[in-house]
Amino acid sequence: MGFQYLLPKMEYIQSLGIEITWEFLRLGLIGDTPFSQFFSPEEIIEYAQEKLAYEPVDDKVIQLAIQGKEDVLKIDALLRELAQGEGVFKDLEHRKWKALYLSCRLKERADHISGLCELAEIWQQIGTPTERSYYIQGVGNEHIPQNFYTVENYKMLFLKSKEVLDTLLCEIKTLKKQKDNCI
Repeated sequence: MGFQYLLPKMEYIQSLGIEITWEFLRLGLIGDTPFSQFFSPEEIIEYAQEKLAYEPVDDKVIQLAIQGKEDVLKIDALLRELAQGEGVFKDLEHRKWKALYLSCRLKERADHISGLCELAEIWQQIGTPTERSYYIQGVGNEHIPQNFYTVENYKMLFLKSKEVLDTLLCEIKTLKKQKDNCI
């Protein structure tokens, strides 16, 4: 029997096809906003404890599994050490978080105004300047409110956001394959 995730967050992440790495966990604990504090120290420790039950023993994983939840800096240091041994691509880990954030936040709204505001908030957090220019009225664009705050524009931007999510998930799979071929 393979490694099973007992934590609902981990199961959801896995259902998206996102591989959970030590660097991914580190970013979710103390990483770049808006990703920091997605995972609690307790969840990181529980993950390490579960991992010990299904995979060969690693001294750093043991240290992490018995670590006190109050010492976040020590947990971060152990995650950094474990991540160094993974050979992860930083860009891949950030794409994973962007996809996860989009997946968690991207919910269709009945009210197009609140939907547009939600999309603007999402893209303000994770978007590139080019992406922001599509989703935030008046930022890097010349959209006038009368044309921006319409049902049609909301539907178009919502679908575009879903396409970005789908594209990110495909890119993540492709980058993982490339990484696996390099190892």
